Amino acid sequence: MSTLVFIALAALVWLLDFTVAPDDGLAKTLLPALATGLSALALARLLERALLRLLAARARLGSHSDRLHTMLAMVIYAATALGWLHYALGLNVTSLLATSAVVTLILGLALQATLGNLFTGLSLELERQLRVGDYIFKGPIEGEVVALKWRSVFLRTSNNTRIVLPNNGLTTDAVEIVPGGQPSRHTVFFAVRSHVPPMDVLAVTEDVLRSGVPKIHLAFPPSAVLLGPDPERGFLRYGARYYTLECLERSNIASNLQVRLWYALSRKGIAMAGWGVPPRDDGHLVAPLPRLAQDLVARLLPFGERRSYGPGEEIALGGGAALLLRGSAREEREARLDAERAQLARLMDDGPDEHGTVRMAAAPLAVIGERAARHLGPYAYALAHGYATRTDDPRLLHLALASHIQDEPDREVFLAEAPRHTSRRLEPGAGIGFARLLAPSTPGNGRIVSNRRCEILHLSAAALGEAIDRAVITPADLAAHDADLAAHDVDLARRPIDPGIAPPDGMPANAPASQGDAPTRVDIH
Repeated sequence: MSTLVFIALAALVWLLDFTVAPDDGLAKTLLPALATGLSALALARLLERALLRLLAARARLGSHSDRLHTMLAMVIYAATALGWLHYALGLNVTSLLATSAVVTLILGLALQATLGNLFTGLSLELERQLRVGDYIFKGPIEGEVVALKWRSVFLRTSNNTRIVLPNNGLTTDAVEIVPGGQPSRHTVFFAVRSHVPPMDVLAVTEDVLRSGVPKIHLAFPPSAVLLGPDPERGFLRYGARYYTLECLERSNIASNLQVRLWYALSRKGIAMAGWGVPPRDDGHLVAPLPRLAQDLVARLLPFGERRSYGPGEEIALGGGAALLLRGSAREEREARLDAERAQLARLMDDGPDEHGTVRMAAAPLAVIGERAARHLGPYAYALAHGYATRTDDPRLLHLALASHIQDEPDREVFLAEAPRHTSRRLEPGAGIGFARLLAPSTPGNGRIVSNRRCEILHLSAAALGEAIDRAVITPADLAAHDADLAAHDVDLARRPIDPGIAPPDGMPANAPASQGDAPTRVDIH
């Protein structure tokens, strides 16, 4: 736009010069000089834009990189100014530059650091080693490049703050650059007592690495390696190597990975160095259990094996069965249309509860509320909070919230993010897999995943058969246990299960069902 303004002004001044300007006088001198200056500026602007487009196409520069822009602008406008002074005003540019040498020296010394950053930035731009979206690691400084300026680089840290790194800082010391959008490898180190067979540790570690730890990029296979002994402490050092696209999340990934490693190794009776496996009192259960569940667990303890699972770990029964001792888990089930429609109708009839206790974990509830807020606004958080007092099924909650989205395309976008399977929360005392073992025609359990943590009493098919053969338990005991647990779940909504999530500041904890538009019927396919 500014280029067109300069062209228009130059044309106007040239027109004035040729039409209304007198043949002599000050106007005859100033108008041609002004017209020449405006024409030179318009030409400089056109040349600047053309060169920037050419260089951007060849170097694939990001829109935030202004280093070449700054340098080109300085050169082009400096040449334009010198040409205008020489040809329009008739000044001797050579003598002008010679007389300004002292001034130039003073300015150069005063701006030494700035000019150093400027030329360092130019060299980095020409080498094309750094781009917006890359990650920089330089000692304690690490972050994602969000802008490349002519004096400095702007980084976004894992704390969502910004660091301004002068360009000179990228050439004085070694800098690690991870290209954006490309997986980079990282290693989590741990140690195990040297008497544990290394292949046992490596096998468990590789299983954990491939178990779907959040933000580990499995397109590049992770690996477990033995790094060597630590003779002074009697340990063997190991490394769990993985790839990720999110370098700034390394600490969170390492935390999740170490937690899963601890639980996985503890299930094999292997202690990580410095952590240890805490002793268990098999006669003491942390979580209160329903009456019949306590009796059932006490009778089955000698036949089973206690196993602990960390957040997000899949609980594999291996053809056996289990009783949940503490913590909680979630079992995915294939959605049955008739049952799902009935559950949704009942949930919509009840509406959001203003005074109930939230039955869903905070993290998934926050995600679902954020998704709904894109279509419903801030009211969605209170609405999700209210429905979460009625159900702990993420899919059912999605369907209930979708009924409040009036625009059909928006509703379809929201439902596209809903889980494909219904799920139920398993509380302490829940039995898993018993029906399938006692009646093979019974549909098996779906995928079972630990929430934050859980502990189960696992029984193999042979162990359960032995317990039945020895009359320790009977199928009738298991049926009575299921009935007792169902009665126990009736009162589930009246007691705390998981910490709830508070709506944003200024948003009521719960909202009446009458607020907002009337719910729309959601078709379940």
